[in-house]
Amino acid sequence: MRQLLVFGVLGTSLALAGATGSARTPTSLLTYSAGPHGGLCLMRPDGSRRVRLLAGEARAPSWSPDGRFVAFVRGGKIVVANARGRIMRRFSSLGADPAWSPDGSRIAYAAGAPASRIVVASRSGRTLTSISTGRNVASGPTWSPDSRRLAYADRLEIDRPSQAGSNRVFVVNADGSGRRLLVGSAAEPAWSPDGSRIAYVAYGGPLSDTGQIAVIGVEGADARMVTSGHSSETGPAWSPSGRVIAFARVVDSSTAVVAIRPDGTRERILIRSRSGASDPTWRRPFALPKARRAPCS
Repeated sequence: MRQLLVFGVLGTSLALAGATGSARTPTSLLTYSAGPHGGLCLMRPDGSRRVRLLAGEARAPSWSPDGRFVAFVRGGKIVVANARGRIMRRFSSLGADPAWSPDGSRIAYAAGAPASRIVVASRSGRTLTSISTGRNVASGPTWSPDSRRLAYADRLEIDRPSQAGSNRVFVVNADGSGRRLLVGSAAEPAWSPDGSRIAYVAYGGPLSDTGQIAVIGVEGADARMVTSGHSSETGPAWSPSGRVIAFARVVDSSTAVVAIRPDGTRERILIRSRSGASDPTWRRPFALPKARRAPCS
């Protein structure tokens, strides 16, 4: 069935660092979801100066490569807002896990329920192709830096509840051809900026629900763990430089956004929240606005 995505006129909005004024030194920012109804928040890479971009349910954010728009999930639909937090358009069908292509021309997402497939649509809203079958549960698409390939997770069964560890990560060409298995007992892939590696959540096996962050070469070699421990970790996201991976971690009764080097060193907690902090993603360098915004806890 044809999936229609309507982005509206995406070229007319201003970036955050516009007329409101900006700091002197632009920097990459982290966006994260602040709990079920906490909205989307921005913060500096060290966890400081946290401000709310928009309120309400907002999960799985993904910035357009020019930094002017953010797609996210609200009420089971994908929503597009501009960089000031103003809602532009909503999708008319079920969707999750939006991912803008690095060249800005397409967006991939998981469509349908309970089974889902990965769909690639043009920026104008026309569905170009489905790159998974829809017989399983597909999720979490991520683009290669040259916009020619995607990686995504595919869960084996849809008829009964299944542990997260039954996911597998596949790599496929953007037209749906050349699909190959990259790694098993894995989910939530994230392609590195230099194109050589993919970060993902690794599980101990198909019956496991607790994952840690790992990295693997795009050809399937040199897999290794980045984190170790007993906490559940999700949502790895590479910084634009490729020097840091941000991810979410469950810590006791709270969640945290954590940053770590790909070699497993220099781990640090950026924010810890009892109301929720998940789905970290990076935005291209720009300056935070001086305009007043509600702080994020």
